[in-house]
Amino acid sequence: MVLSENNLTETTPVQDGNEGMLMSQYSKNYVERVGLLKMDFLGLRNLSLMANILDQVHQLKPDFDIENINLNDTKTLELFQRGDTSGIFQFESAGIRNILRKVKPDRFGLVVAVNALYRPGPMENIDRFVKRKEHREHYSFPNDVLSEILGETFGILVYQEQVMEVASAMGGLSLGQADLLRRAMSKKKHDVIEQMRTNFIDGALQKGYNAKLAQQVYSYIENFANYGFNKSHAVAYSKLAFQLAYLKTYFPGPFYTALLNSVIGGEAKTKEYIQELNRLGIKVKAPDINLSQLQYAFYQQQIIMGFLSIKGLRRDFIRNLIEERQSNGEFKSVDSLLRRMRDKGITEEIIEKLIFSGTLDSFGYNRAELGDFLPELLKGIAFSGQNVDLFEKLMPTIKHRPDMDLDEKLDWEEELLGTYISAHPVERYANLIEQNGFKKIDEFSVEAQVTTIVYIRSIRTIRTKKGESMAFANITDPTGESEAVIFPRIYQHAKILRNKRVLQLRGKVEKRNDGLQLIVNEITAPQNKQVQAAIWKLEVPSRNNSSEFQTKLFDIFRKYHGKVPVILVYEDTNEHNELSEKFYLNDSSEVKEQLAELLGSQHISLIKK
Repeated sequence: MVLSENNLTETTPVQDGNEGMLMSQYSKNYVERVGLLKMDFLGLRNLSLMANILDQVHQLKPDFDIENINLNDTKTLELFQRGDTSGIFQFESAGIRNILRKVKPDRFGLVVAVNALYRPGPMENIDRFVKRKEHREHYSFPNDVLSEILGETFGILVYQEQVMEVASAMGGLSLGQADLLRRAMSKKKHDVIEQMRTNFIDGALQKGYNAKLAQQVYSYIENFANYGFNKSHAVAYSKLAFQLAYLKTYFPGPFYTALLNSVIGGEAKTKEYIQELNRLGIKVKAPDINLSQLQYAFYQQQIIMGFLSIKGLRRDFIRNLIEERQSNGEFKSVDSLLRRMRDKGITEEIIEKLIFSGTLDSFGYNRAELGDFLPELLKGIAFSGQNVDLFEKLMPTIKHRPDMDLDEKLDWEEELLGTYISAHPVERYANLIEQNGFKKIDEFSVEAQVTTIVYIRSIRTIRTKKGESMAFANITDPTGESEAVIFPRIYQHAKILRNKRVLQLRGKVEKRNDGLQLIVNEITAPQNKQVQAAIWKLEVPSRNNSSEFQTKLFDIFRKYHGKVPVILVYEDTNEHNELSEKFYLNDSSEVKEQLAELLGSQHISLIKK
């Protein structure tokens, strides 16, 4: 924005700009040269984020005032020391989080310093800054003036204001001249720098300093001033960051609710924040037909996903759904939902999205049951038209059956919600991970040899210069995500390496850019150790069998449910899949006969211990 004491048209040519505002035809340098004041106003997404968090906090604690928090709060500083700054303005990148772990700021001033140092140029001073902070590198000041100005940054010029203070306090320059020196150094105007050198040394001599010291100090300023960051900016940015970190520490529910709403549609960030919530023990619930609003909401100490989180769900339908619920109360069943929303935009595609995103779980049926029930229900609705009595008579009965397996459920959730809600695929191997001391992704460290169990989210294959195939895999577990590199020697034998699979990887962790990657030297299928007295081991052709085969197998699970665990072995990959308790069988002869008829007796075994 350009300001003037007179009409701007008397000073600068103007033209029509955006949103009906006039725009100066002068560039920024000419604007300043003709004596106009130019001010930049930044619009920050994080200010909206802060406002949304505070709206929720004030519902819990009406008298809370973010401006009165202690900027040296211990728990908030510990958050910075851990680098636990996802969602925190200016401190979210992997690089600056590593710097926070190095510096370990124990006061607000050091948070500000990290913010200023993590920029091109000043970054080269970070290691020296850390060593001096930890008293591992000696430094001293030639006089008390420099000690007072540079003491807070351990003798290192970090801020532009320090350049001005040294120029004024030691060189006798006015603050106006000191600001000209700062600008000249940042823009490398050598003629001005040389002129100011003479002024600085002359001023220092008049203040009683010797010429050699004055020359040394000026050279030091010249070397580092072009790297200096504006301290007032760093403090303002860091204060906002600290306030957000304070809210994250003491009000995590409202903080993450607003944070997730700010990244709707961004799958990577959504997954990252939901994984953090899982580690914190804060439940994230799938959309709920009777509880969800448009966006995420914090309700009874849990975060409920909003309808906007369901990919492809139209806004007009969401609006109609919420209005119908507000006007006529909660939906009691699937048929009541379809009956009430029949003329308000509901379609078979929408119902499918609601079922497999978990939005209808509260009706008391599992997703497989609702999915099987849907075609019959739609036929009944189509046949009965507007006749409610006829619809109720034609209403089919929902047949009970085991739920879809976890992998299928999670595939649907990732497709529709962009993240996993029911569980993470790796969680079924929690005991195996703990018993064997396998490393989780957030425990990776550079140069470490690790064994880890991960979910293969995606695979990218390339050819080397020699024409050999290799792969890069995006891997995840409940603690985070990383990249795995599979070189040709391993890749050519890795037949079980596929998308959407849980695998056990062994390899070496290396640093790459601002993150870590796993160089894989072994790939196997994880196998849980069983402690039960007996186990059914069933060999099936693959994960992708015919629907007729799947139906027959699930009928056996339902009819002969018991307490004996079941392991499926997929013949095409030799992968072992330990089924959940709802698929446990009994050990009767009838079960054995049914399984033998379906699979063949050579493909079933009841292992007793």
